[in-house]
Amino acid sequence: PTSTPQEELPGYADALLAPKIFKDDCRIDWNLPAEEVHNFIRSLSPAPTAWTKLHRPGMESIVLKIYRTTVIEREPRHRGKFGTIIADKKTLDVMTRKGVVRILSLQMPGKKQVDAAAFLNGFTFSSDMYIE
Repeated sequence: PTSTPQEELPGYADALLAPKIFKDDCRIDWNLPAEEVHNFIRSLSPAPTAWTKLHRPGMESIVLKIYRTTVIEREPRHRGKFGTIIADKKTLDVMTRKGVVRILSLQMPGKKQVDAAAFLNGFTFSSDMYIE
């Protein structure tokens, strides 16, 4: 096949550059439906990486980078506000406006990327913590 310079392609003159992505553009909005949250995270992984804040009352909030997720419920069985954390020893789920997203891979500041089970081995959640 022969190559064609981009300048000679039809529509080249009308093409626009993609907008720059800033850090605030990568913040996860848990008020969106689970499918949209999941797709947003996928679109930013591995870089520039979607992020969220883990609020711990009485302590400083932690910024978490989220790399991989899956939608586990489109219609939630659990009741609660979006950003509510549902965690056990191996899984880390977050309620969205409509559905639940399971976090599979994440990173704390200054640490390496780990799967949710490894993160949960060294982190204890309390019922008053939430993600925003």
